[in-house]
Amino acid sequence: MIRNSKEGWGWPTRALHWIVAALVLALFAHGLWLEEIPDDASQSQVWLHSAAGVSLLAIAAVAFLWWLVNPVPAEPTATPRWQGLAAHSAHWGLYALIFAVTLSGWALTGTLRTPVSVDLFAAFPVPQLASPGSGSHGLLEEAHEILANVLIALVVVHVAAALYHHVVLRDGVLLRMLGREPKHQDR
Repeated sequence: MIRNSKEGWGWPTRALHWIVAALVLALFAHGLWLEEIPDDASQSQVWLHSAAGVSLLAIAAVAFLWWLVNPVPAEPTATPRWQGLAAHSAHWGLYALIFAVTLSGWALTGTLRTPVSVDLFAAFPVPQLASPGSGSHGLLEEAHEILANVLIALVVVHVAAALYHHVVLRDGVLLRMLGREPKHQDR
């Protein structure tokens, strides 16, 4: 199934979800590691981080547009209204934070003493959003770090909610994102 239905997620949604998830986690871990290595060894790693980050931005934009034009599968029938609203809000928050983190990182690359080229999918150059000496380096660096930490905190909440649905409620919500139908469908 390509498009989402009231029963489950289509394969493009699932693929984009897991690609975005992998990139977010990899970039967060790589960013933490970047803070620990010497500046003279980091230029190529900053390029890799920025190329992966701007690629995440593009993939997340596609995922967001796909999410907007496809139906969201129905919540299990016993789901309290507040949980549905929380899930909906969390998804909006995840996208907003992904866009904020990647855009602040992209802008940050231009403010470095030696600006780093930003290449979409490590192949297509994209313009800088800021320039060296613009005076925004410190602000962008701090914003990028804080936003990344808030994003990871929301990711943890998202994963905890998925595991709660799977382990405690056993309602098949997580199985749908894995492309498997739950044994009993309570929707």
